Amino acid sequence: NPHDPLIFNMSLLGGGPIMELMVLRRVYADGLRPDAVLLEYWPPYLHADDVWNEPSRIATDRLLPMDRPLVRDYFPDPAHTERQMRQYRTNPIYAARQRLLAQLQPKWLPHDKRIDWTWDTVDRWGWKAGFDYPPGPTPERTAMLGKCRPIYQPLFEKFAIAADADRALREAIALARSHGAQVGLVYMPEASEFRSWYTPKMEHAAQAHLSELRRELELPIIDARLWMDDGLTVDGFHLSRIGAGEFSRKFGPAVAATFPHLGGQP
Repeated sequence: NPHDPLIFNMSLLGGGPIMELMVLRRVYADGLRPDAVLLEYWPPYLHADDVWNEPSRIATDRLLPMDRPLVRDYFPDPAHTERQMRQYRTNPIYAARQRLLAQLQPKWLPHDKRIDWTWDTVDRWGWKAGFDYPPGPTPERTAMLGKCRPIYQPLFEKFAIAADADRALREAIALARSHGAQVGLVYMPEASEFRSWYTPKMEHAAQAHLSELRRELELPIIDARLWMDDGLTVDGFHLSRIGAGEFSRKFGPAVAATFPHLGGQP
């Protein structure tokens, strides 16, 4: 229905505030005008130390010419990144060789270089189901939690809100509002085990920052952090297939309640 509101949830794989800003700029450059924009708020991606620096997760060969202002504003070495962008566009086949190989002959690549798992089970609607684990404290879930803890716990112990992450989040909010969209934040589910890894200092910093954004920018927040039973997450923060279904049943009404006057209709 052309009269139905258009809602964009600006969460994406590995994406924090800088990536969300990049995608939102592309959305508007493509002529789309969402009535509402939901930006994901997740504290681990507000930290920017070492390997957690968000620009390091953005594939340089997928940057577009229109992304140059973002590169200059947020990348640690924008001149180097822009040189790479020019090289990739001068010889795109060479630049995309690994990506082409991943699509044409993925078995020729080492296992840690393969990316075909990101699309190999996508259905005709473009949906890729998550981990299909049964609910509860399964051995698979225990193993996944064991792998995640040494990754996230050190981050949580030295956590700090990065100035660039805060700036990018605020810029994305301002950009969406300047195009007439209603804007909100969504805090996705976390299991009790994952939340227990937060230090008191990190928990305080994240909650204080979220409250500051809500107060200063008058933002609605869908706080889904405690929505799901632990057994519906596979590693503490990724939902199982059953968990994703349960989440979606709650998320739709929450969005409707957050934006009750979308499209100007009461």
